Amino acid sequence: MAAGADSIDDMNILRHGSMKHLFDRVHAPSTLGSFLRSSAFGHARQLDAISSRYLTTLNEHTPLLPASEDTD
Repeated sequence: MAAGADSIDDMNILRHGSMKHLFDRVHAPSTLGSFLRSSAFGHARQLDAISSRYLTTLNEHTPLLPASEDTD
């Protein structure tokens, strides 16, 4: 979906062009749909916890905004 797809059906864009040269193999969009349907609510909670910790750690180690300065 990072390639600009808005839905599972749009993931077919990954099968065109030179994507096969970048990746070992490119799966059909239905494979992604099957994978997502096999996920339970617990899996979503685990991914949420991991992404939350990842973003917190990234924020601690990466200055995203310049330090504020007084402009009085």
